[in-house]
Amino acid sequence: MIVIGLTGGMASGKSTVSAYLKQKNIPVIDCDEESRHVLDKGTNGYNRAVEEFSAQILLKDGAIDRKKLASIVFADKSLLQKLNSIIHPEVIARTHELLAEYKAKGCGVAVIDAPLLIEAGMHTLCDELWVVYTSPEVQIQRAMARDNATLEQVQERIKNQSSIEEKKKLADRLISNDGTIQELYATIDKILKDIAKENSNG
Repeated sequence: MIVIGLTGGMASGKSTVSAYLKQKNIPVIDCDEESRHVLDKGTNGYNRAVEEFSAQILLKDGAIDRKKLASIVFADKSLLQKLNSIIHPEVIARTHELLAEYKAKGCGVAVIDAPLLIEAGMHTLCDELWVVYTSPEVQIQRAMARDNATLEQVQERIKNQSSIEEKKKLADRLISNDGTIQELYATIDKILKDIAKENSNG
């Protein structure tokens, strides 16, 4: 089974690529989704987060107030690292489980979709790395429209993310998304065809 790592910058179109792969019945592990479950009430991740950040992060029903937690960690990089040190190992363990399931089912390809794929070291689980990127101008326009955010807010978020140029250096497949959605789909189709051809030859 070929494991593809999918990542990209904010508003790059990574989610569009992920959704298209799902449409093609390719199993996609959504690490954002998995990371949300890590903090569900009663889990190991929940217990560690409450221990680390105290009851101030809890709602009345005992669940974690994710907005409150986000506002705390995004104001302090060291606290963000602490939260990531709770979440990342749990997500990696879950990813291993899902990959084993897909392999047992005889899937030819599986995808790990993670914005922090490289930062969490998960690219080492992948046979190849896809990086979706767009020009800074297009990225800013899309992020402002998508999140109803100001230029300053978007620029601040981009500044806090890892450099897309660093990610591009590690990529096996670079996917430019400055064009139309049809052009993006055509690029994905070509890559999948190339992978199938490469592996039938090997």
